[in-house]
Amino acid sequence: MARYKHPPLASAAAEHDPPPAARSGRWWRPREGAGSERGNVEDGGGGEGGKGESFFCLYATFFLLTMAQVLPLTAMQIMLNRDLGLESRPEAINRYFAVEFSMNMLKPVFAALSDLCPVMGRRRGPYMVAGGAAYAAVLQAYARVTTLEGLYAAGITSVVFYALCETGADGMLVQLAGGCPKRAMQLQATGSLMRSAGSFTAAVISIPLLMGVSARAVISLAGLPSLAAAAAACYISEPRVSSGWNEGPILDDEARGGHFLFDGRQVSSDGGLPLDDRCQLSGGDGLSFDG
Repeated sequence: MARYKHPPLASAAAEHDPPPAARSGRWWRPREGAGSERGNVEDGGGGEGGKGESFFCLYATFFLLTMAQVLPLTAMQIMLNRDLGLESRPEAINRYFAVEFSMNMLKPVFAALSDLCPVMGRRRGPYMVAGGAAYAAVLQAYARVTTLEGLYAAGITSVVFYALCETGADGMLVQLAGGCPKRAMQLQATGSLMRSAGSFTAAVISIPLLMGVSARAVISLAGLPSLAAAAAACYISEPRVSSGWNEGPILDDEARGGHFLFDGRQVSSDGGLPLDDRCQLSGGDGLSFDG
């Protein structure tokens, strides 16, 4: 395997790095001041709110969105059996739920959509807000279903919008991790904990609710935590992007260090981990590549 050595890092950076005024986008990422310009994890991902606020709002979104999904489940089963007369047709109920939850297969499509088509310069937040608000609205229609056709229409639409919001929240969690695998695992674990807490809370609340109000009323009330999840998503700081095609994941300075393009590859400029696994810092001041 051929191995060659580049000139010292300082001279290479001076030769290849443009003046500060010419730097834009993801081409160059200085360590100092990066949070205020690009919105890394240190300031919560958007340069406008704190890290703690963004994380709190994201976890609140997970908690509330899961509540909105679990709270009406028992009420839906009651409505199917009693109001729609499907108690003696378990195969029809199984077929309905199979079709309804198969819509979760659209999550990769929604993930790609949010990556490639930012809304007002933001990849996740607008999709989370739209999905949460639309899911709450569809639950109101679900509570008024009287036919099997209407049930399929409301059920499929509700799962589609729920998946849209949840996919955006999952993407936001990865984005706030800043490219650091250890941090990503910690955030995923906390997110799963919030989902479990939301599910447990909704299950506990649904029992006294069903004792006091009708099943259709419970389904309608489940729209409230979904609206609250959409509201919480509005307060999550997120870096703006100019285009979905040329912006990669935001990598924070703690995880990767300041970095720049060098011979077509993004490398660390302060002794941090190189971004290309074939790029290695040599023992001296230079850079070496295994090719």
